[in-house]
Amino acid sequence: DPDNQEALGNLGFMHAGAGLQDSAEVYFTRAVSIDSSDAVALGNLGAFYLNTGQQERSIEVLNEAVTFDPMFADALANLSLAYFQLGDLENSRQFAEQALEARSDHPLARQILEAL
Repeated sequence: DPDNQEALGNLGFMHAGAGLQDSAEVYFTRAVSIDSSDAVALGNLGAFYLNTGQQERSIEVLNEAVTFDPMFADALANLSLAYFQLGDLENSRQFAEQALEARSDHPLARQILEAL
């Protein structure tokens, strides 16, 4: 099924893990294009951008993800990390706290708040 978002996301993760960033981006982007309101697909693409040093793009996509799912703890924590990496500590704190509201044991959000 060429339109299976979960499979496309998994392919994206596999390619990213193998260092094939260009093809990973294609898979993550394709998953979003199938349903641009799917928070998980957006979260995967946003995490990809974050992991490849594209914080501004990551913030844009992750903000879309949390628009569709305001309690998406992983997207909120990744937003916090992107802002942290850019030196925007106020937004970093805000999103880390929101991630912990969504999931009180989120390790990345806790780690960021400890670093702040």
